[in-house]
Order: sequence, then C-alpha cells, then structure tokens
Amino acid sequence: TIEMLSDKEAKEILENKELVDLFLVSDVKELDENSKNLAEFEIDGEKFKITTSNEFKCPRCWRFKSKSEDELCTRCKEVINA
Repeated sequence: TIEMLSDKEAKEILENKELVDLFLVSDVKELDENSKNLAEFEIDGEKFKITTSNEFKCPRCWRFKSKSEDELCTRCKEVINA
C-alpha cells in the first residue's frame, strides 16, 4: 500500500541526514531549478531527479558540500577540530 505524504512528513524526510548515506549522494533536498539534470526516475508515481551540485567537492569526504575546491565542508571541519 502506498500512501501520500503530508507536507510535514515530506519535510521531515528531506531533513533526515541519514538519507544522504542511504542513497550515497551529497544531499537530498527539494529540486533546485538551477542544477543540471543528470537522470530522473519514477517510483509509484513519485518523480525523482538526480542533478549536479552547485557546491564544490570536499577533499576529505568527497561530498559536494564545500564552499571552494580546497576547503573542507562544514561537517569535516567539525570532525577535524573536535
């Protein structure tokens, strides 16, 4: 059985940081129209898109979450300085 999500439930899913690890991606968020579309797919009537990131690849974790090419992302900065 497939049930439609409420706006609140959808927001909670998008805020779940574990999805990034589950899907092996840099981020899970609502669509940014300025990103280049790489692929799209549909599951049970729900459409999903895989797009490029507007951020840079972190040299430590390789996620596209850095402000520049040579800078660690916020998460890695916290881990290194902890």
